[in-house]
Amino acid sequence: MAKRDDPNVIDGFASVQALKRASARKQGGVKAKIHESADEDAGAAKVASAKAAAAADASAALSPARASANVVVPQKRLVICYSCGYSHTVSGRMQNSYCPKCKTKLITEDVTVGGKHTEDILTIGNVTVTADAEFSDGLTITGQRVVLDGDVTPVVSITASEALEMRSNAKFRGESIHNITGRVIVPAENNVKLDSPFTCTELEISGALHAEVSVESSAHIMPGGLLEGSFRGPSLIVHDGGGLIGSVQVGVQVGV
Repeated sequence: MAKRDDPNVIDGFASVQALKRASARKQGGVKAKIHESADEDAGAAKVASAKAAAAADASAALSPARASANVVVPQKRLVICYSCGYSHTVSGRMQNSYCPKCKTKLITEDVTVGGKHTEDILTIGNVTVTADAEFSDGLTITGQRVVLDGDVTPVVSITASEALEMRSNAKFRGESIHNITGRVIVPAENNVKLDSPFTCTELEISGALHAEVSVESSAHIMPGGLLEGSFRGPSLIVHDGGGLIGSVQVGVQVGV
């Protein structure tokens, strides 16, 4: 039997202890390896995230158009002073407006007229005249967009800086129209019958208009629109689906 202190001989107890130590070292190495791998993955994820953020910042810096796509440009509108007639352009929403020329404080509110009315209507907002409106003789109406759906024959002057819109109940004297930008509109599903001729710069008919019309620039009869009566002016365009009944003089220059 070999002696226990012989360095060349390993007894059973020492062999078992050596195997335990080797196993422990092996398990510890695996754990360390797994832990090291986790750290590497986390580091790689952080690097990838940083690169993605840097790429996004660079893309935003190189694409100013994308940032400016959300910029809202204030709407511009023509304002005509109802006191002195001076015209100027205003951007954005109007709350308090003064005429740059005569310094008059201009009314900006929209006005709806119904029932009896005994005063002039003066505003740079929109004006709507309803079917039950009644006017005293000699009054004036001034607004940006004037919508007529009632009888305004007693009114001596109707001024619209943007457009005059005529609806089915509209009645007025042709000589009272002073529509500065000259655009008159007959919306779809409206049937307008006028006893007196009138003159405008531009005419757009989507409903039905029965009248004698003189146009300084051009007239459009839109699909579903109808002009019955007479037309006089340099240009008349009848779109597919539009109708025309009456006498026509095209190419004639008309002074408003």
